[in-house]
Amino acid sequence: MREKLDKRKSDESGSRLVKFLNSSFGLFLLSTFFVTGLGGLFTYWTQKTKDVRTEQGTKEKLLAEYEWRLIDLDGRIAQNHANPGNPEVWGVNSLMTIKAVNGNDFATTLPQFKEVNWAGLIIQLRELGISDYADEAIRATKVLTDGPFPHLDSDRRGYVDCEVLDRLSGTLHKYFDSAHKKIYE
Repeated sequence: MREKLDKRKSDESGSRLVKFLNSSFGLFLLSTFFVTGLGGLFTYWTQKTKDVRTEQGTKEKLLAEYEWRLIDLDGRIAQNHANPGNPEVWGVNSLMTIKAVNGNDFATTLPQFKEVNWAGLIIQLRELGISDYADEAIRATKVLTDGPFPHLDSDRRGYVDCEVLDRLSGTLHKYFDSAHKKIYE
């Protein structure tokens, strides 16, 4: 007899919960939690997706500007190789390289990059998680702008040998390749 009463008691407690959840107030509570919870999750997911897209777009813009300056540098290095021993070409290219690195008097890909130093692009990419070889690339841009410049042309513009430029370009390409892989793959 006692077993029947215990069983009936547990059945009644379960049925009380079901009765409560089926009541107007119970349904109101359930719907409030589900609607609010699902709405909150959807809002969070939507915002997270938007943030990821925005960050990806920022990375792509920064890398496009980086690549544009790298292409310009490679063109100037090619001119130096095509004009061996011509200090005038090398001096002008050195000056133009400094302008490209600093973003001054240089046609950037977007106006927002005007007067943004090349190292600044690298630092922004590094803050977005693109950090492999970043320090080496920053040092390379510093050498491009600050020297040392062991040679001078007739207008006293300093320049470095092609071998040094090739090495610096190689460092900058290594960073670009790594960043490109992280952003697009």
